[in-house]
Amino acid sequence: MEKLELKQELRKYKHLLSASVFEYLESLVELEVSALKDYISDDEKTFLKQLSLYRNIENYNIYNRALQILKSLNDVTIYEYSKGLKATINKDEITIPLFRFDFNSLCKIEFQTYLVDSEAVVKERLYILNYLKKLNSLRERIVTSNNLQKNTFLYEYDNMIETLSSRFSNLANERSLTSNQKKIVNITQMCSDLFYEEYGLSKGDFESSEHIYPNDDKILFERKLVKQKPGMVINNLIKYI
Repeated sequence: MEKLELKQELRKYKHLLSASVFEYLESLVELEVSALKDYISDDEKTFLKQLSLYRNIENYNIYNRALQILKSLNDVTIYEYSKGLKATINKDEITIPLFRFDFNSLCKIEFQTYLVDSEAVVKERLYILNYLKKLNSLRERIVTSNNLQKNTFLYEYDNMIETLSSRFSNLANERSLTSNQKKIVNITQMCSDLFYEEYGLSKGDFESSEHIYPNDDKILFERKLVKQKPGMVINNLIKYI
């Protein structure tokens, strides 16, 4: 719904709402405050969640305030679509996801942060070393097997071993960040700080997962922070350079 439609619909509910709640909803439509900060009581929020109008106002507020934040950042490409909003950083033919907001039956917000972390690098090197041992052991079994497709399997294993060995070597060497990497770290960190402030969050509000290593061995170690709210989930996906 557009702003004018929301304001017209809201007037129909004026006699059902307290003056303070009505003013609060007006301020959400005007984008004066964030819908995810606690400006009203839990009981009032529970009541409002039952109204489809409130869900429309909440989505409008989150969408447009996020749009304002993203437009304030440099080197960011923004995509608007009917059920959400996303933004990416595009550098040297590489697309880095930055932010996504989807509003369906369950609203989902996700923003990514790239960090430099020596502890994560040590954990990743240990993971790769152990994984390479397993791959080499499996490769030896394939070499001595009578499997008719063993050449195909060997090709796949050799590619995986080469990719991970290269990654391990890069991690083992001291290296400075490229200008693009520095830019990605700075933009994603700035974006995360802005959205933490926008949603009234701190790191302590999130449930933290352990470091994980995705199936795609070109992606670095990552960690997901998750915050659940009624009808809403907020993820901060942290990746390490």
